[in-house]
This record gives sequence, C-alpha cells and structure tokens, in this order.
Amino acid sequence: VEGPEAWKGVFKAYKGSMISVGEEDIVLAGANASEEAVEEAGGDAEVERVIDIVHHFRLESIDLSKADFKEYIMPFCKKVVKAKKEAGESMDDIKEFKAGVQAAVTDICKNFNDYSIYCSDEFDLEGTIPVSYTHLTLPTKRIVHF
Repeated sequence: VEGPEAWKGVFKAYKGSMISVGEEDIVLAGANASEEAVEEAGGDAEVERVIDIVHHFRLESIDLSKADFKEYIMPFCKKVVKAKKEAGESMDDIKEFKAGVQAAVTDICKNFNDYSIYCSDEFDLEGTIPVSYTHLTLPTKRIVHF
C-alpha cells in the first residue's frame, strides 16, 4: 500500500470536491442595480474549477522542486518530533510518527509530479504545507497535512 493510506496516521486527510467559482451573482437586499451592472449583465462570467478546501481556506498553490520540498519538510518534521516529546508523547508513538513521516516523504518524492503543494494566502511557510493528490480509486481530490 502506498500513499496516505500507508502513512500510519502521520497526516490528516480530507476529501476535497471540485467546485465552480466565479459564477456567483451576489445582490444585496435593497440594492439598486447601476447602469454599469446592467451593461455587464449580458457577458459570461469567468468560471474556474477549484478544490473546495483550497478555495475556502484561501490556500495558494506554490511551486516547490522536489529538493525544496525535502529541504522544507525534514526540519519541519524535527520540530514536530520535538513538540511531541515536550508534550510527553511516548517514544513508541514518536517512533511510529518518524516511520510514517519517512514513508510519506519517500512516497511524495517518488510521485512528486502527482502532488500539488499549497500554503496560506499569506505565504507563511513556518507551519504545515498542505498537499493534494487525486485518490486512485475515487473521483475526488484529497488534501493532506500534518
């Protein structure tokens, strides 16, 4: 078994659905349409298909090379291990986490082109970075993060 199913609970996984954005026509109660709005009403709105989680949490796709990803993720995982130790988690749990991280990073790097990487809309890379992939047997996107 490869992919998040084999990562032993290292990541949290969420099912994402494709949604259309840009077709919303929001009119506030009591608002009067301006002449410009009437003129623009005849045109087609730009509609984009996006992953709902990415859209609603305002995640931004970032271009990282495989080397950049490794350079980011390994120190981040060390921070997570340190936090787990400080929180008093058992060494067995930490050992399992490390094994899961190794499996996850190996799998992501092996199939790097199958993943999309995101960060917050503020481009804060100090925390976790969500990654998405298409599930092999389901017609949905999965978003995973630590």
